[in-house]
Amino acid sequence: MNIKNTTYVAAVTLLISWASLANAQPWEKDSSEGKAFRERMEKRIAEVHKELGLNSDQEKKLEARRKEHREKMKVLYENIKVKKKDLGEELQKAEMDENRVRTIHEELKELKAEKEDYRLEGILEVREILTPEQFSKFMQIKEEHKAKRREKFRGFMENK
Repeated sequence: MNIKNTTYVAAVTLLISWASLANAQPWEKDSSEGKAFRERMEKRIAEVHKELGLNSDQEKKLEARRKEHREKMKVLYENIKVKKKDLGEELQKAEMDENRVRTIHEELKELKAEKEDYRLEGILEVREILTPEQFSKFMQIKEEHKAKRREKFRGFMENK
């Protein structure tokens, strides 16, 4: 497939994905959905802390780490969003600059790699806060949660 066809396919794919995002309603932090989600998350975090048998010092350290992690990830996700927008705009230009597209793509890959690096750092920090037994239990809880999400998604896709 030549470069024009590849670019065309990429642009169409991008437009289709943007169309679905355009129909999505923004999720406001202070909306009732946002508050309900935060309440469920806080409840779940408290349950996990109880399951792990954390002491107050561990809870404080984990909360501080979580807040810092959330802020850093917020910035990374925003930067990724901007790069995706830039890439889409460049792909849609009548006189597309292939070098610019590749540059933006490389920048996007670097941001995603940074996000993954930060996730790993977060896990390593959690490991330092928890005892080996707590960390093992934490990873088990995490895997169970992931399996539940997969099952929920599978059920959702089957009902479509």
